[in-house]
Amino acid sequence: MFASREAAGVILCHRLEQQGIRGDVVVGIPRGGVVVAAVVARLLQLSLKVILVKKIGAQFNSEL
Repeated sequence: MFASREAAGVILCHRLEQQGIRGDVVVGIPRGGVVVAAVVARLLQLSLKVILVKKIGAQFNSEL
């Protein structure tokens, strides 16, 4: 789908600009999202914040 997470960040940044979407901060979550968010934040010259999350497990479904 994307050559890398960095490439995905560049594409996301361009799409945000095309649609006129603006913000004050870019938020990323670990396990790949921070890499994408860092590229977007750098290109848009915005602050980057990281939110730590934990998956809530279900007893009989490890993917839920």
